Amino acid sequence: MAKKTNCELEIDSYCSESQLLDLGMVPLNNHKMDYVIYEKNEKVYFFEKSSKNLLRLFCVTKRQSFYLS
Repeated sequence: MAKKTNCELEIDSYCSESQLLDLGMVPLNNHKMDYVIYEKNEKVYFFEKSSKNLLRLFCVTKRQSFYLS
């Protein structure tokens, strides 16, 4: 049985890393930047670290655009 999560993937929403993993998101190498990157379903999600071990979603782009930069 899949775990339920309250994490909504909308800009300015907050999620924990475990919630993102429960959603099937895959962490990507962030090249030592101050943000965290996850990928799922041809999209790349950028999160900034927040207090209380939460991550705030601040940008979503298509995977192709991410790899072209």
